[in-house]
Amino acid sequence: FIHLQTIQHQERHCTSRTREEGSHQAERMKCCGYPSKKTAIVVVCAAVGIPLFNRLMNSVVLPDTAPSALFDPNQTDLISYGNLTFLSPDQEYAVSSFGLEFILSQSILPKWMAHLMFQGHAAAAAKIYKAMAVDILDARKQEFSFHETGFTLLEMDEPSKTKNWRSTEDIKAFREEIRPRLMELYPNATRIEFTYNVVRGGSTFGDQPAAINVPHLDYSQNDAERVEFHQKYPPFNQTVEQFALLGDLDTEEDYMGTLLGIWKPIYMSTPVCDHPLAVMDARTFDADHERPNYVHISFGFFSFHNLNAAILYDPRQKWYYYPLQMGTEVLVFTQYTRDRHFATPHGSFDVQCPTEDFDTPRVSVEMRAAVFFPKQSKEEDKEDTEMEAPGIAPDEAVSTE
Repeated sequence: FIHLQTIQHQERHCTSRTREEGSHQAERMKCCGYPSKKTAIVVVCAAVGIPLFNRLMNSVVLPDTAPSALFDPNQTDLISYGNLTFLSPDQEYAVSSFGLEFILSQSILPKWMAHLMFQGHAAAAAKIYKAMAVDILDARKQEFSFHETGFTLLEMDEPSKTKNWRSTEDIKAFREEIRPRLMELYPNATRIEFTYNVVRGGSTFGDQPAAINVPHLDYSQNDAERVEFHQKYPPFNQTVEQFALLGDLDTEEDYMGTLLGIWKPIYMSTPVCDHPLAVMDARTFDADHERPNYVHISFGFFSFHNLNAAILYDPRQKWYYYPLQMGTEVLVFTQYTRDRHFATPHGSFDVQCPTEDFDTPRVSVEMRAAVFFPKQSKEEDKEDTEMEAPGIAPDEAVSTE
């Protein structure tokens, strides 16, 4: 009897507990179900509201600036382009310091927020840089020699096998495609070492903004000052070019004599229209036209330091560009030459293009190529260059008529 009573008591207890658990489970389902609906409403509102909010903020915050030039297929020589900014001649140097906004502005930050974060940089630059009117002429109309002007446009036989231009592995296909073309420019070179690849104008994290209306050189031509700079700020271990410029990659057999810039459009179904790259004729670039630009970029978990060159304006300088550059066309220009002052300052500029006809904004990839030469030819090259007149050539020497 006691045993039977115990069993009945346990059954009643279990039944009661089951009802309580079921009630609690129903309450949990009711409780948890309501927030899921609420969350869905919040997600939908955010998906619709945030773009509308950003569009409103863009209209309020972003300045109404007219494009510097209008695209005209019948007039590709841009006369008196007025928005290239040059360092004021009274400035002995420039300092460019950036934080995470340098990277985030291309991929995460909305345009209005990026503009606000860069306002401080723009205000500081406005105090030491001045816009000048220059002619940017159509290089396709000229007959140039690469070794005279320092730049050329290479037409590749077919589209590159590289598809992921941000990948350090996939980019190797393009390097091997362009390598023999560069060796044709320098038949006595012993080897070519490529640097890291940078995508500009894209919307993926890690992409960098285009350098618009700011002529510059990525590397100063002053070797002594570069050594002093990197004694204070050691080279970043991923930058081949910094070590090459310091001579650390030289061997007993060869030395780095030239550093090239390589630039081409990517991920575009149309030619480049809105932000083409302008380059200066190296014959018109004098040693007095550059000042050191100390660049410091903090990426949060590491920092990058580089000695760039800011450019001073001179009316005798000659500027060129290749309008409507295609994806199979590669612009090659000179970043640095050892033992003589020979380089091509460069920078993109702004053109208003019909959006129904062209992909905007342009997306491009860039990298550098360090060209090495046999050491026994170094003295011979030096003797040849010493016979050349330094500085800006006479007007008739740079005439392209």
